Amino acid sequence: MANIIIMTPEQVFALKKQGLAPSYPFKITDHFTWGEVLRTNPERFHHEVTLGMLQQALRVAEALEELRKQEGAPIVPTSWLRVPSHNDKASKSGRDGPHTTGNAVDFTFLGKDNVAVYNRLAKTWKGGHAIKVVKGRVSFIHLDMVRWGKPRTWPY
Repeated sequence: MANIIIMTPEQVFALKKQGLAPSYPFKITDHFTWGEVLRTNPERFHHEVTLGMLQQALRVAEALEELRKQEGAPIVPTSWLRVPSHNDKASKSGRDGPHTTGNAVDFTFLGKDNVAVYNRLAKTWKGGHAIKVVKGRVSFIHLDMVRWGKPRTWPY
């Protein structure tokens, strides 16, 4: 079995300064990789990602680890940290949306009833939360840590 290499946000930012980018073997936590966090092309990574974004992504990853433990199932991130130029095209929240600060993640639980999971999370999550369902299938659950302590939701 390969060694798990966990990198801090500071280590990832140091790679950025050297013109390098972390990839899938490098973990942010035990179950999530920097590759899952950054799903962006290297050019955008080198020009737009800040240390603060990476630090916030770690905060979200730690929260996801807790959710993973509570639900007893793997989490599959579909969208996490988005650089502002990409988010401007991908989301109504534009260049300043919660994904652009590292504060948000979209994901599904593998092998779980994601609607039931979301309904449980919606009762306790202290930030933003929403679920996108397309033709009866969960596309993703969105959680963010913006304005933590002030839960809010919206329809997709």
